Amino acid sequence: MKRVGTAIEAALFGPESPARLWIVHTGLAILIGLRCVFGPYRGLDPTPDGLFRPPPFLVWLPEMPSAAVILAVQIAAGIATVLFVMRRWPRATFAGAWLAYVFLAGLRDSRGKVMHNDVLLILASAPFVFAPLTADKRDRESDARCGWPVRVGITVVALAYFFAGYWKIMRSGLSWVFSDNVRLSIAWGPKPQVDRWDWFADVVTGPAWLGVIIAAVTITLELSFPVAIFVPRVRIVYAAIATSLHVGTYLMFGLDYWAWVATLWLLFVDWSAVTMPKLRRTATVSVAE
Repeated sequence: MKRVGTAIEAALFGPESPARLWIVHTGLAILIGLRCVFGPYRGLDPTPDGLFRPPPFLVWLPEMPSAAVILAVQIAAGIATVLFVMRRWPRATFAGAWLAYVFLAGLRDSRGKVMHNDVLLILASAPFVFAPLTADKRDRESDARCGWPVRVGITVVALAYFFAGYWKIMRSGLSWVFSDNVRLSIAWGPKPQVDRWDWFADVVTGPAWLGVIIAAVTITLELSFPVAIFVPRVRIVYAAIATSLHVGTYLMFGLDYWAWVATLWLLFVDWSAVTMPKLRRTATVSVAE
């Protein structure tokens, strides 16, 4: 048990470079700002009072806010995002943008269905409300103080996928995999506003065994996602497979998961390791000149 505890502690609180923290923190802020500014929130007004069922943290609202109020929140979130990227009052501006996003996403939830495509970005960004703000975007030296927000964010992503698979099994059992559930969902699912790949849907829904394979791959991916918490080298594989599933879901059902996918890649790849060699080469050339 001690070894397990040590592994969990290392996975959650291991060191990361200030450069990686800076990149992830900035990336999450930009995603939040884009989601707030360009999200489908002004269309929530009008919502009839009888259909307004706010989540617990919005019960103080008597009705759906007007389009003008929602627009004001979107503008405030956009301004806060720009200020954070410029590192102006970073603690307050990131928290302000994040709270605005929680508010807007809560309004979407108030119509009776949890909009889970907002959930991952909200939860993965929560640790960064309290993240260190002194991170140097060029510092690649590992620092334990900079590690926990990134590591906790990675854990949130992995567990989000895990619990998606867990509840499929808990509610439907193995019949979710071996029944016609997935095949019929693809064949008779809602026609999205994007151009649907009907020919692809016809191919996928043809033989029953192909639907079972798709379901099996999906559930296996989701239930095994926590492996990525402890084995960094497999993260890009999980991210690639998950992205292909999200792209297929978008093309066949029109479900919007772009912010979910962006959050996944932002946290699962150490972008500082990708960009810093280029920075070093640039600096070397500058010195030589």
